[in-house]
Amino acid sequence: MAFALQIYFDFSSYSDMAIGLARMFGVKFPCNFDSPYRATSIIVFWERWHRTLTRFLREYVYFSLGGNRKGHFRQILNIMATMLLSGLWHGAGWTYIIWGGLHGAFLVINHQWRLWLKQTKWTLEHWTYRVASLLLTFFVVSLAWTFFRAPSMHVAKAMLTNMLAFHGVSLPDELFVHGGFRDKFLTPLGFHFIDTTALQIKHYENALGTISLLLFICWRCPTPSNC
Repeated sequence: MAFALQIYFDFSSYSDMAIGLARMFGVKFPCNFDSPYRATSIIVFWERWHRTLTRFLREYVYFSLGGNRKGHFRQILNIMATMLLSGLWHGAGWTYIIWGGLHGAFLVINHQWRLWLKQTKWTLEHWTYRVASLLLTFFVVSLAWTFFRAPSMHVAKAMLTNMLAFHGVSLPDELFVHGGFRDKFLTPLGFHFIDTTALQIKHYENALGTISLLLFICWRCPTPSNC
């Protein structure tokens, strides 16, 4: 989650700076980010994230391959090819290829879901569905960022197995000043507790507070006016 926020604020901010500097010289650059973490589907996410690259890939790769004009199966292949190329564009390595492949798979699933909703004529407009969709989208995007960030497949695998609690859940002692709740309820459930001072990790609660604040900015603050 922290890296998901870091890469967004870093990338979106220097895109905004480039747009502002260009305006000073009379050049109008397009908006590159439109609150992508508010997306309620992976399709909408890619309509809002790095929009200039998305537009380039859509027009010069996806459409050139035939888009959705040559049948449903061909559309799936075109989506996967486009997103795999997107991964290679970011870096020549298996981690980037898998990152692109994951997003391609997410997009295919999302398109299938939309098609199924259209065929069944379901209307899911309740706020609980929108919130669940937003959280699920943010979760899968953050999960995929693991491959984007990890220096190797070995590290990515280790990070994912820990994130998904395959080796149990580890929490810092700092979060539990009083051990009653921890010892009575969490320990029997298989939670592990580590001494953060031994790992030279300081102010864990401050980190969680910072992440919460940044998520609030992403989800609740106004969208850019030029998007």
